Formats: sequence, C-alpha cells, structure tokens
Amino acid sequence: MHVALVHNPDAGGGDLDHEELHSRITEAGHTFDSWSSADPEWRGAIRGGYDLIVAAGGDGTVHEVFLAGANGSTPMTILPVGTANNVARTLGFDTDEPTNVIAGWSRGAVVNYDLPTARVNGASKLMVEGVAGGLLARLLQQSDARHPNGPTNEELWTLFLELVDEEAPAEWEIRVDGRDRSRSAHGVHILNISHAGAAIPLAGSGSPFDGYLEIVIIKPADRDPLLRYGRARQRGGSADLDPLNVISGRHVEVVAPPRALVAIDDDLITARQLIVDVGSDSAPVLRPHYAS
Repeated sequence: MHVALVHNPDAGGGDLDHEELHSRITEAGHTFDSWSSADPEWRGAIRGGYDLIVAAGGDGTVHEVFLAGANGSTPMTILPVGTANNVARTLGFDTDEPTNVIAGWSRGAVVNYDLPTARVNGASKLMVEGVAGGLLARLLQQSDARHPNGPTNEELWTLFLELVDEEAPAEWEIRVDGRDRSRSAHGVHILNISHAGAAIPLAGSGSPFDGYLEIVIIKPADRDPLLRYGRARQRGGSADLDPLNVISGRHVEVVAPPRALVAIDDDLITARQLIVDVGSDSAPVLRPHYAS
C-alpha cells in the first residue's frame, strides 16, 4: 500500500523516532510519504491518491487526521504512541507495542467511525471523542494550568483525587432522545468512545460505530469508586473502575450549571448549553489485524 503518514514526533515523550517508524513500514512492504503533524501542508497532501492515512501520535493527532479525512473514501488508521490513546483503546489497538499493527494493515477491516456533531454558540463542530462536562473538564484545565509541560503519573492522579474529593455536585439539565435525565451530578460526559481523560474507562463498552452516544452522569454515589480507582492509578498499577450508569442515545441536550467547565475533544469552551447528535458524518477507519 501507498501510505500517507502524519507523525507527531513528540507524542508519548518522543519514544518512537522517525527512522524506526519508517523502517517498520518499509519492512512490511509499504511505500509512504511522511509529514510532521506540525506541518500544515499534510492536510492538503493526504488527499493525493493514498491507500491508507496513518495518524502516528496521541489522541490530539488522531482528532486532526480523522476530521481532515471525514466523509472521504481513503481509510485511516492509528499508530497509538500518545499517553492516553483513548480512541485506539476503544478500537482494540495494541497500545503497548503500537508498531505491531503495521504488518496487518493489508488484512485489517474498515469500519465507519461515527463523528457526532456538537452544536454550541450557534456553530457546529464534528467531534471524535466526545464532550466532558464538570469533573474531567476541570481535570483538563487544572492539569494544563499546573503542569504546562505535562504532569507525571503521580501528579496527574493526585490532581484527579483532589478534584473528585472537592468537586461539589450541581444541577445539570439533561435530555436524551427527548427524555428528561436531569439531576445533581459531579459531571456529565457524552462519549463517542469507551475511554476518556487519562484512559479512564467511563463508558465501558462504548463504541464509535454503533450510531449511539454513551452518556455518563457522574452521581454523588460514584465518588468513592472514583477515589478507589484514582488511588490505584496513582500507584502506577492497573485498576478496574466499578461500572458507572451509562445511557445510550442519539440526541443529547445539556444545560450545564453556572461556572461548570465544558470541553469538546479536549478543547475547553465558554458555553453552558449544547446539543450533540449522531448523524451521517463518519470517518473510514482501518481496525487492526494482529497475527495469532
């Protein structure tokens, strides 16, 4: 295959360099053209007759590539070399040895990855991951403010525990497919995928190709399970999160409480009211095939 490679060399601490990545692609029998994700020319160049478009980086790089290739015919895939890799985790990619997927590109299966629309402040925006309202939006804001060069694992989960402990529940107005789901909550997360934030499995079996959103309302009763989960992650070990209440729907309307933070795909926005829909927009995505 002839591959368009968009690589963020700084993702995940820069552990995967250009030469190693290029070598692995060539060894698998593919030809390629490569751009840094910081080079604006890649957006136009990837439309030029490639068999596959590859986002090599974290979720930020995946967002950019998937949206650039939205509703096109050329499949896209991921080399998950970021920190959270939420999209890749949802799709079943090996996030420990990401380059293992290269040998299976020719045998992968293409799926239509839903790209829901968020309508806010009179504008519409396609999104890849989803909306964070409350807890995880505040985690994003505070992490950037306190650790501009990126937090360590301990710093991140110390902050998470602090916010879970301090974030007071507030009244969220929520309607899912016309049904009133309003309640007092620490946060409301409208997800297109299963993981959010720092690879937190908020939505369990959430899928981006089933035509539905997963709405996670973090209730006061969820505080203790989240604290247990955060302490385990703070110690650097694996952890299971007790299942949270997840509602599936295609049309979600939210009015956030005053002073609540809201983020769309990790971009903080200044708005309290938004509408999220699953429509016909999608991205053709190649899921991995791993040799047994």
